[in-house]
Amino acid sequence: MLVLAVAACAGGSDNENTSPPPPPAATGSTETEAAPAPPPPPPPPAGERPGRALTRFVRAARAREYAGMWNLLSQPTQRRLGPSLERFRTGVGRGLARELGAFVPGRSRAFLDEPITSLFAVAAYGGRTRLGGAQPYATYAAAFRREGGVWRLELGGPVGLRPLGPDPGSVEDGAIQVAAEVESVAPIVEGGMWLDGQAVPGRTAGLGATRMTMFGDARGRIPRGPHAVVAFASTFADASAIAWTFAYR
Repeated sequence: MLVLAVAACAGGSDNENTSPPPPPAATGSTETEAAPAPPPPPPPPAGERPGRALTRFVRAARAREYAGMWNLLSQPTQRRLGPSLERFRTGVGRGLARELGAFVPGRSRAFLDEPITSLFAVAAYGGRTRLGGAQPYATYAAAFRREGGVWRLELGGPVGLRPLGPDPGSVEDGAIQVAAEVESVAPIVEGGMWLDGQAVPGRTAGLGATRMTMFGDARGRIPRGPHAVVAFASTFADASAIAWTFAYR
């Protein structure tokens, strides 16, 4: 599973107030009736960018709208993380809601929105989070699969990625090299890395094999403070993404 990556950095706090649902209208009957099941959430709009879909997923996680989160997952992901909505709600979905729902509204956003092929894309979300108690900076990335003309999150697949540099949570100075390792059961055909949403020109070792290393040098001036790295890789049938953070001084 993709993991929410966090880098410590002090910040302010925001509070959200939610109103309870209105009471049901009186029917004139004294018999107790079962509440009707809520309608299924609408499908994602056609033509929606993967970054917008990830933003809706984070908002659904914040509101604990598990059906809305479930509706934004690809079919292979639903089979892996469910295979039913109820299993997702009481299992992986609960952890995702806790982690992604901690992003502070107004102080976090989608910062990467990149179609890769006609089948796969990558998006990343980052900003302040309530996890950790001091609103540190955090980031989260996901691959997307195109199904029925819409982008859906592709999570928990067989393509594995591991950060190689900078080390997650580290404090760096001087020149920065961004690197990640990819391992899969099928040949790897696509890969890419981004620093703060900007592509990192780099090289690969092992493209077309089941194990590959991606690496490249960050160009330009790197400001002081927290930064986010995103790595993506895919085979012909599956894709994954991962994000991590580091600080620069």
